[in-house]
Amino acid sequence: MSTETNTSVIAPGFAVRQLPTGRVAPFVRRFKRPRLTCYHRLTLSVLVVNLGVFLYHQERGDWLISDGTALSALSTVMLVNVAVAILIRQQHVINFLFRLAGRGARSWPLGLRSAVSKVYHVGGIHVGETVAGTVWLVAFTCAAIVARSREAPGVSPATLVLAGSLVAVTVLIAACAVPPVRRRAHNAFEVTHRFGGWTALALF
Repeated sequence: MSTETNTSVIAPGFAVRQLPTGRVAPFVRRFKRPRLTCYHRLTLSVLVVNLGVFLYHQERGDWLISDGTALSALSTVMLVNVAVAILIRQQHVINFLFRLAGRGARSWPLGLRSAVSKVYHVGGIHVGETVAGTVWLVAFTCAAIVARSREAPGVSPATLVLAGSLVAVTVLIAACAVPPVRRRAHNAFEVTHRFGGWTALALF
């Protein structure tokens, strides 16, 4: 990186020193593109972790519809994702994270301070967990339908109706939270998030 500086005199006895000019490596530039911010990287990381969990258990054959392990596992993973998605947006949790980030010292390396200052990107975790939770819920509903068609024990018609209703509500919430929809109809986003969330809780 070049550190050359240019100095230009604007008046006798006064000079303006320009900041160092430098070049950023191409791969670093791509990694910092607006479409791959810390917010998006957090979202992607959550989805990758969930995909890893699925592939790991799928390879081991741990989740089976016949004995109910698939339904139990899918519901558990779905609940974990939804719980984290809600908690990361809880006011006291957000205040704690920002208070913790604000305790950084000026003596810390610039890279570390820069990373800590990105605490406001925690919304990426919320989005990733919500998307993953919705996908797991859809998977649970599909597995429940298959189990019901095979006359597996423990899956009642009420379970299918409630699961289907939960899928409809959560998909509606997620659809209204998509950035283009959120920008054009922000009130719809707020209404579906608030009342859709309470409806999902009541159905569950």
